[in-house]
Amino acid sequence: MLEKWKLIGKILGNSKTFSISDVKVAYWLLDHRNEKTKQIYPTNRRLVHLTGLSLRQVQLSTAKLHKHKLVIKRQKSLQVIN
Repeated sequence: MLEKWKLIGKILGNSKTFSISDVKVAYWLLDHRNEKTKQIYPTNRRLVHLTGLSLRQVQLSTAKLHKHKLVIKRQKSLQVIN
């Protein structure tokens, strides 16, 4: 649970880099995180539904989180970097 707060702190503390859309996507990714495996499995379609953003915006936000080394993108899941 502490890791979730640390990640949100990194994102919110860097408000010039991350948009509101990025924060929304990060919130829902963390909400879907399995604490034991640290895997995150919501699909982009699920994130679209939860955030109210377009598919393209969800893709851009997850790519930005990956670029800044906050999550690792894999074929079927995401993982939070400690």
